[in-house]
Amino acid sequence: DMILAHANGSIESDGCGAEAIGALCPEIPVSSVKPMLGETVGAGGGFQVLAGLAVMQNGLVPPILNVQEMNGWPGVRIVTGSPVAKAISAVLVNTIDPGGNVISIVLRTLD
Repeated sequence: DMILAHANGSIESDGCGAEAIGALCPEIPVSSVKPMLGETVGAGGGFQVLAGLAVMQNGLVPPILNVQEMNGWPGVRIVTGSPVAKAISAVLVNTIDPGGNVISIVLRTLD
């Protein structure tokens, strides 16, 4: 129902993520909490998981902070400006650790 992207502000990393998301699931809203927290190194994935659980509980997809529009990444539905109200039962969390390992986890409600 939504994606919490790594989105650490790196043009190369964000571009790779956006390209994959745009090719595989362009209709799914994308957000990230990294711009709200800064670079938390290895803790970023944990914060993204907590954010995903909050999104499923509250039904609000947060916007990516300080992003007005996304140029150069067509086909990616980035949430900007205001939260999007939407019933969310599954969240894909993508994160990259400082060593370059890519970790993805799907959070899903039990009903």
